[in-house]
Amino acid sequence: MSVSPIISFAKYQEIINSDRASVLFFWSAFTPACGKIEPVFEQLSGQHPSLGFNKVNADMQAEIMMHAGIFSIPTFAAFWRGKKTDEITEPKPEALEEFIKRALH
Repeated sequence: MSVSPIISFAKYQEIINSDRASVLFFWSAFTPACGKIEPVFEQLSGQHPSLGFNKVNADMQAEIMMHAGIFSIPTFAAFWRGKKTDEITEPKPEALEEFIKRALH
């Protein structure tokens, strides 16, 4: 499974309102922690095919950032049926793995 970029507010709305739980990675090219955790996120996407894995470029998608209530980068947020069910701003691999496990339930 791969991580799909969200490049429009309409696509974001489609993903978060889906019956499929999704994890969104809010990132910035100017934040070194994002570059360090992205390969872990990519790897986890292959291990959990029942979840949607997407990423949002914080520098280019201000409307999505505001709608999702994201104020820190990197942030991972889980959505299901239009609601944010969980959020984490901790860029450590172990914390991200635990977050993904919570998103599965």
